[in-house]
Amino acid sequence: MKIKSILSITCISVAVLIIQGCATVPRQSSSIVGLDVRHGQVWPGLAEALASNGFKAITLDNAIDSASLEKLGVLFIAAPNSKYRVGELDAIQRFVKNGGGLVCAGQAWSWTYKEYGNQPIETYPLNIIGRRLNFWITEHSSGEPVYFGTEIMAGISVVERSDWWPSEVRANEKSFKPILKDDKHKTVAALQTYGRGRIVLYGHDGILKDNPKLLIHSINFAMGLP
Repeated sequence: MKIKSILSITCISVAVLIIQGCATVPRQSSSIVGLDVRHGQVWPGLAEALASNGFKAITLDNAIDSASLEKLGVLFIAAPNSKYRVGELDAIQRFVKNGGGLVCAGQAWSWTYKEYGNQPIETYPLNIIGRRLNFWITEHSSGEPVYFGTEIMAGISVVERSDWWPSEVRANEKSFKPILKDDKHKTVAALQTYGRGRIVLYGHDGILKDNPKLLIHSINFAMGLP
């Protein structure tokens, strides 16, 4: 009887360990990039640029939930202009924590300008996400990127720039690493991790629009690719 009891307890313990182990298995790799067009914007040629580099781009034009993120490798958010609901924030946080990638870009300084709505910086859509994932886009505008760093900038010696001025970005994560800084050493782009996921953050979507190679490097990093 004692042997049977021990065996039963052992089997239960093994089963629990297996279940717990499954919960920590990394997400399956995916080359699909989800473009959030419900809250943000995309530019002409973005999907084609991703496709030419081996990625499949799909548009997310409905409310974001776990089902819409399930098959993605990376969620891409650029220049968001509408707020996220609590359920959407829950889904995004869970997605990244479980190993999904997030590439997001937007300048927040104009959000606070009277001409553009005079809204509190705390209500900027990416900052609402950032409160969950420990990053922040400030209301302070920055200068032209002049200092480069991290593997994302490998092989890129010049950052092309049209008429844009990025916001400064910050984070509370120890993994936070600047990608680009301006001449006053303000960080305008950075990477970090959250849970098992990777995040790449830019203080303006124009940085990625004007620099396709940087866009692809960012997607690769967020997907965990070399």
